[in-house]
Amino acid sequence: MTVHFGGWDHHWNLELCMKHHLPRFDSAVAGLIEDLDQRGMLMFCLLGGGKIHGGIVVGLADEKGMRPQTRTVRPDNIHATVYSAMGLDPGLHLLDHGGHPTPVIEDLTPIAESL
Repeated sequence: MTVHFGGWDHHWNLELCMKHHLPRFDSAVAGLIEDLDQRGMLMFCLLGGGKIHGGIVVGLADEKGMRPQTRTVRPDNIHATVYSAMGLDPGLHLLDHGGHPTPVIEDLTPIAESL
């Protein structure tokens, strides 16, 4: 699905433009979520901006959209994609309460088609 609101690249009158665009965007996304929920297909992720290529579909789900058929994409892959697009190391570790390094993301594989 592609929805176009005339562009988001605003460098002037930002507040006025967002007051115009954001309610329409919120309504469109809410409608999409409600429609997917009613159809029992509420499994999706929207990525956009930066180095993310828009207008692509990754993988194929079964007829009810409940299980992947051609490729499984997990939240770690989405996070690794966002980190990669931002130029951040997806292999980042944070210290837990005991001072031990803990990976932020387990599977460091970004969704290559979207970059």
